[in-house]
Amino acid sequence: MNRRFWAHARRFVLGFAMLGSACSLAEGLNRLQEVDCVGLCPPDASEAAAADGGLDAASMPDATTGPVDAPASDGGDAVSPFGDGGSPGSDGSADANDGGDGGLSLLYIGCFSDSMTRDLPVFAYDDPNDTPELCIMTCLQGGFAFAGLQNATQCYCGNAFGGQGPSDGCTEACRGDPTVICGGGYTNSVYATSPASVPLPPKYIGCFGDGTPQDLPYGPYSSDFNTTAACVAACTYHGYLYAGTQFSSLCFCGDSYGAYGTSLGCIDQCSGDVSETCGGSSANSVYRTSVADAGADAGNADGG
Repeated sequence: MNRRFWAHARRFVLGFAMLGSACSLAEGLNRLQEVDCVGLCPPDASEAAAADGGLDAASMPDATTGPVDAPASDGGDAVSPFGDGGSPGSDGSADANDGGDGGLSLLYIGCFSDSMTRDLPVFAYDDPNDTPELCIMTCLQGGFAFAGLQNATQCYCGNAFGGQGPSDGCTEACRGDPTVICGGGYTNSVYATSPASVPLPPKYIGCFGDGTPQDLPYGPYSSDFNTTAACVAACTYHGYLYAGTQFSSLCFCGDSYGAYGTSLGCIDQCSGDVSETCGGSSANSVYRTSVADAGADAGNADGG
C-alpha cells in the first residue's frame, strides 16, 4: 500500500468518528444558539434555502465528505480562542478582519472558493444570528481546526481548507453582526479555531524548471487571486508534499520536484499579491506543505 492510500484511509476513519459524535455534541451545545440540535446534526430537508445562495438542506453533503487531516478534540471544554475578552469586536467597517477586534483578526485566514463538493465538509448550522465568533466556537467545540462562514448565515467546519483555491467573493455582511463579513455565495470566510491552527508561513525551497510532463502534476486551480499561502493550502488539502506557483496565477502540487533542474525564471508577481513571486513561464516557485512537515516529524519521532 502506498502512502496516499493510508492517508485517505486515515481521513475516512477520522471523518466517520466525527460524524458519530456530532449530533450528541450539538445537543449539548444548544449553548450558543437557542435552537435544538441545529448545526452539527444533519440538517432537516425542510429548512429554508439560504438567502442569495439557493442552498437547501437536501443539498448539504454528508459529514464524512472531504478531507479530515487532524484528530478531534479530547472532549473537554473548549477554551475560547479570544482569551478572556469574550466576543471579538469590530473596527466598524463591513470588511473588518484586521485589528481592533478582540483577537478575531489573528484567526482570520482568508476568502476561499466553495462548491457543492464542500471545501469544509461539515455543515454546522444556518442561523440568522451568525457571527465569526459563533462559527469559530461551534467548530472548535466540535474538534475542528477551521471554520468557514458562508452566505451571511451559514457555518461549515473542517480540518483542511482551500482545496478549491482563493476567491474575492466574500462580500456578505454577517446577519448577526453586519460590521463583519460572513463569506458569500459558495465562498467561505475561513478562520482558524485557535491560534495553534493558524497556518505557518510557507517554507520556500527554490525555483525549478517545468516542462512536459509537468514537474508537479496536479493543478488544483488557476486564480486571479493566487498567493503562495493559497497554493500551499490547496496542496496540503489534497495531500501533496510540495506546492508550486507558476506564471502568476497557477498552482501545482506533487510529491517530488526538480526533474528539470533549477531555474532563474521565477520572476512573475503573484496575481493575488504583487509583493510575492509566483514562478514564471515554465518555472515553479516550490514550497513544502504541512504534509511534508508532518512526514518529517513522524520520521524524526521514529528515529528516521
